[in-house]
Amino acid sequence: MEMVALDDEERVTEGALGIMTSLQEETIDFGALDWLIMPCCGFDPRGYRLGMGGGFYDRALEHCEPDAPLRIGVAFAAQQASFEPDPWDQPFDWIVTETGFTRR
Repeated sequence: MEMVALDDEERVTEGALGIMTSLQEETIDFGALDWLIMPCCGFDPRGYRLGMGGGFYDRALEHCEPDAPLRIGVAFAAQQASFEPDPWDQPFDWIVTETGFTRR
């Protein structure tokens, strides 16, 4: 997974899985980001997330400092679940749902 800037919302194209993506080519190191908003399929009260099973965010974040970037998960409250995270899972700092937010 690579991050690129989106300096101009006119410079986007449809990428894999129909996800709009920047046409910029210069990548940005995850550790240089102030915050990162991540979707999830599920989350637990400790701040761990369930994604789509590819581990893309976890692998990208494993080389970052623990507090950089600030990791914000976005989910519906009904997606809260009980599960044991894998050793490589990276927890959220904040989880935001339609009912409020939780800070780890």
